[in-house]
Amino acid sequence: MAYTSPRTDDTLSKEVSKYQAPEALLALSKATIEHYTGHTRIYTDASKTTDGKVGMGCYIEAGETHTVVRLAQRITDRVTVYAGEMAAVQLALRTAIQMNENTPIVVFTDSLAVVRSVEAGHSASRPNLLRHLYDLIHQTNQDVTWCGFLPISEYQEMRWPTDLLTRELQNHIQKLKSIWK
Repeated sequence: MAYTSPRTDDTLSKEVSKYQAPEALLALSKATIEHYTGHTRIYTDASKTTDGKVGMGCYIEAGETHTVVRLAQRITDRVTVYAGEMAAVQLALRTAIQMNENTPIVVFTDSLAVVRSVEAGHSASRPNLLRHLYDLIHQTNQDVTWCGFLPISEYQEMRWPTDLLTRELQNHIQKLKSIWK
């Protein structure tokens, strides 16, 4: 089945470099998130430990008909972080479908590779995962926008700017890290 590609927004990757001042990155990140007021905002992430354990998670902000949703799962060891990022988005979209919100959805991911795959409708390494994502997007009957979310630093403990996150999300990410170890 042929689908049209969902909208993508990689503005941050074009406007700034992760090597710029953290304050500038934070301000631009906040502006990007605020642009999507009125959307169901979903944040996804995945990571891999040095011994190959992979975990993923998603955080869905509270909406009109639901409270905050926090999900974390271990997935198959030794898969790539890219596959983990795609699986995290898949988990988030499945959850969003079950919530049945009547608002557009925006998925924030720090994986520019996932945004590019969604944009192009092509993934050389994970075509089945991408096809499943497209199936889920079209099941939502809502606009889904993918937004590349620039991490401040590859070396920073938190990959997302910390004051963009609620204390709940910070605790959730700590929980993810403890599961993945």
